Amino acid sequence: MEHQQVSGTPVAIAVGTTVIHSFGTNTYSTFDLQAVKLLMEDIIMTFYKAKKVVIIAEKILSPKVCEIIESNGARGYTVVPAGGKGSHHKHFTSERASVVDDFSTVRIEVVVNDKSVAETIGKEVVEECFDKYSGIVYLEDVEILRPDKFNSEG
Repeated sequence: MEHQQVSGTPVAIAVGTTVIHSFGTNTYSTFDLQAVKLLMEDIIMTFYKAKKVVIIAEKILSPKVCEIIESNGARGYTVVPAGGKGSHHKHFTSERASVVDDFSTVRIEVVVNDKSVAETIGKEVVEECFDKYSGIVYLEDVEILRPDKFNSEG
């Protein structure tokens, strides 16, 4: 292969399984395309499909809900204060102090790779928590980076 003098911006030329790259200083480097591909896969993050379970419930249920989540192998969850209006009445957050903090509303979210695990968590929360307390459960399709962080332990 004949080298050309290149000035200005870097140039890359693919030849078979080799990339010839000019750094603009008349120096050239060659790279194996497979190695470049593996490197690019590490640099360019890939999103993976997963399921998010969202549970809106009274704070007093948080320990039981979190126990259900953990017993189904999820590695973590998020619990945040929630507010809004439901079929029963308005749910306040910081606008008004709750008479009893345990009856304030929380939003609990957990992301899992497996749809059946998400469905099991949702069904168990409804069956074990919402017979005496109000609440809702729904699933969302999400896309995640680093899917190994969301594998079920088992």
